[in-house]
Amino acid sequence: MRRSILVAAVLLISAAGPCQSHGQCVPSIQHSLRTEVFSSIAVIEPAGPAGSELYLVEDGERVVATLRDYHGGPVPEETKLRGALTESEAAGFAPSTCQARLRGKDKQGQVDIVGEITVARFRGLVTRYIGKKAYSYRISLKRQVQQHEYSVGAL
Repeated sequence: MRRSILVAAVLLISAAGPCQSHGQCVPSIQHSLRTEVFSSIAVIEPAGPAGSELYLVEDGERVVATLRDYHGGPVPEETKLRGALTESEAAGFAPSTCQARLRGKDKQGQVDIVGEITVARFRGLVTRYIGKKAYSYRISLKRQVQQHEYSVGAL
């Protein structure tokens, strides 16, 4: 009995083919846009929202992104970014991950982001260049599930 369940599970996994989860880097259909949002925003009373939000629009291996940094006010500081995605190889049962390299400019200077997209998070290193100095900090942003991901079979 156990062996037949194991065989059925292996057949089901192999028939399903490569995983089409959010951990997969490049959509299987070329030139189809995919949007992903990652956030660490918390509302702090009475100041307002604080944290960061990364909004990605992916077109194959290319990505256009917006980094929004909230510092307690209603209007965030925005940085427009462009970059590329590359998929890492899956090892054993670990899912593949997506490496992102983004670059852009804001009012203060150049901004680079190097990170990893997993099923639940975007983890990365933000480097801001202000004058001749570079300042780096780590970010860990939680995936925000979009409403259309819940609509199965909707018209």
